[in-house]
Amino acid sequence: MTVGAPRTVADGAETGAVELVPGRVYALGATILLDGRVSWAPPRARGFQASHAHLLLEGSRALLFDTGVEAVGRAVLQQLAALVPKGSPLTVIVSRPEFDCSGSMAELARRYRLSGGGIYDFTRVGLQNLRFDTPSGQLEAGTIIDLGPGRRVLCVPAPIRMLMTRWLYDEATRTLFTADAFTHVTAGTPAAARVLRDPAAPSVDEVAQFMAAKFWWLPHLRSTHVGDAVEQLFVRHEVDAIAPSYGAVIKGRAAVAAHVQAVVAAIRRFEGTA
Repeated sequence: MTVGAPRTVADGAETGAVELVPGRVYALGATILLDGRVSWAPPRARGFQASHAHLLLEGSRALLFDTGVEAVGRAVLQQLAALVPKGSPLTVIVSRPEFDCSGSMAELARRYRLSGGGIYDFTRVGLQNLRFDTPSGQLEAGTIIDLGPGRRVLCVPAPIRMLMTRWLYDEATRTLFTADAFTHVTAGTPAAARVLRDPAAPSVDEVAQFMAAKFWWLPHLRSTHVGDAVEQLFVRHEVDAIAPSYGAVIKGRAAVAAHVQAVVAAIRRFEGTA
């Protein structure tokens, strides 16, 4: 959630869809000005932070992971319309029960043949919730979403989370969608705030500040299970891009490695094991 209304950047190339994997993965959205009123960022953070909805395409199938905050809804809807014609089928997966990942849902339901699952009650927009092949019928870790031949999207455990949270891993493109984690990459200009390809290591201090602003429980860790789980996740899955729902997409194997190392280092500090 936010305190006050975040200001978005709504002009120029900064609000175009970002093609992360040609024809297959796109980041939709715009940037938010960090001015002390965005509650998931450190109060003193300044600059610009992206708010993204991530679109996966395979043939005639389209999957949208999160929808961004309402403030960037206009940009998301415009960019989506350029890639998925109105009236087409669209599956929406919501990562967690928070407003910053489900903006513009009613408008999406009006424009598309929408089906939805994850951590959101789609009956609010007149739809039935998708049921998955799990004991609960809910989207759980280990669930596979088939987008087409050779295109499996796996629901993976979210080792850093508040409440119920789902992360997705696109096996074909090696993209990990991390919802509200790995959100620490911001920039001084809107143009630089949406994708990071620089392999330079980030400041562990800054990463820790962003993590603590969102995950209040991290400074109270008394075991190594969170850091261990993050490390194990990246051992099990090859990741070429980390795509959070806000904050820049971290693109490229070297950049991913640097930021995973920094996030784990920050967690180890909280654990008191660094």
